[in-house]
Amino acid sequence: MLTVDLHMHTSRSICGLHTYLEMINYALEKNLQGIAITDHGKALKGPGISSIFLNRFPQEYKGLKIWKGIEANVLPSGQTDVPKDLAAKLDLILLAIHPNIEQGRPEDYYTNLLLDCLKQNPFIDILAHPDITFYPLNMKEIVKTAKELGIALEFNNSNITYKKTNLTKMKEMSQAILETGCRVIISGDAHAITEIGEDRDIVKTFKELNIPDMPLVNKNLETAAAFISERKQIRQSYFSNTDKK
Repeated sequence: MLTVDLHMHTSRSICGLHTYLEMINYALEKNLQGIAITDHGKALKGPGISSIFLNRFPQEYKGLKIWKGIEANVLPSGQTDVPKDLAAKLDLILLAIHPNIEQGRPEDYYTNLLLDCLKQNPFIDILAHPDITFYPLNMKEIVKTAKELGIALEFNNSNITYKKTNLTKMKEMSQAILETGCRVIISGDAHAITEIGEDRDIVKTFKELNIPDMPLVNKNLETAAAFISERKQIRQSYFSNTDKK
């Protein structure tokens, strides 16, 4: 079980079942120390993050640290669906290729699309489920770029559970991470309360594929908070410099 889970969805995503408070209260019941709520950007047609939640809900609730984030979508243009004014306010930005992008293209297409998106948006913090089956990537290139940018790569428990992970790509990603020292997180990617903080299928798959343990950004509250603070400073500096141009 994770103590800090940096990827989950509420009913503000079309794939999420529960409200903010239902997710938060269940995280408390499971004794998590911190969570990031990361509903999808609007390219997937959901309402997206609530401005009331973003601006008025506390960063700590009943002892639980709460980070306000988003899971952004890569657009065909190589941009994201996160407005710059929103991105500047968020604690954490995940990025992934989702069904707004056509499936069935070659690996080079998705790799170049994602690399172009990172080039245009260097304030991304985490690449979510890069080993998903539907959008194959050149893992060496993706991990190399993530390392250069200080981005963390995600191992996604829900995708293992629901058989959406390309296990060959997962193995390739883990090998490249071990070679480069790229940052890593494990996430529950909860779409329902029972999935919050879950890592059992990732742990099981690591053993089956002989993937050794790696230092996690979300190993505990302190390591997660340090990563998020560092990345937020980088993002604010980026937007500050952009505004001056």
